[in-house]
Amino acid sequence: MRDLVMRYLSHDLTRRSFLKSMAAAGFTLTAAQSVLESLTPLAEAQTVAPEGVKIIEGTGGELLVQQLIAAGTRYFFYCNSSPATPILDALVDTPEIKIIIGTSENITMALACGYSMATGQPSVVNVTTVVGTASLMANLFNARRDYIPVIVTAGTHYSKGTGRDGFEDIDDILEITKPFARWGFQANYASRMPELTRMAFTARQPRGGESGPAPSRSEGAGAWRRS
Repeated sequence: MRDLVMRYLSHDLTRRSFLKSMAAAGFTLTAAQSVLESLTPLAEAQTVAPEGVKIIEGTGGELLVQQLIAAGTRYFFYCNSSPATPILDALVDTPEIKIIIGTSENITMALACGYSMATGQPSVVNVTTVVGTASLMANLFNARRDYIPVIVTAGTHYSKGTGRDGFEDIDDILEITKPFARWGFQANYASRMPELTRMAFTARQPRGGESGPAPSRSEGAGAWRRS
């Protein structure tokens, strides 16, 4: 069902196709309609008026940075040594966003939390792969407990090398963040960076009085895609 939900939210399936696919998977019509109705607000939330759309072509890093600008991001909290070359390249010619460098992942997360606590605005953090993600867990926990809106990004290896016990390889980096994060995702395609980044900003917003961090995992992307 998870795959069907993702395809529906990505607009790969119509309402009718979603219901047919759910029925083929063994769900009753009533159950399928109930799931569909619960997804409708999410699907509609991703619909943007034509005048609010800006066409951007670039790498995954460039698409991410442009979406951060659209979200009003002013600072990018970066842990020194993180393998985020595509993102840093995109930030070079982006005066709208200033880079704040931390000496370790947990300190970088603390800086971002402090900014969000002082301003009430969401902050964006970038760390290295598995080691960096594990290193910031203490302050990821604090962000969750204190309802601090932080969006965490972490680089990773290309998917074709996953499961080969490579350097800093792990089966599921998102799994270790689940107790402390509202939502998490892995961006396997550069073209989906703007969409998933928007969803991360939406996930961190209070729902029923609750907010908190939303980590993401992104792969290096070099393909030029339209978004």
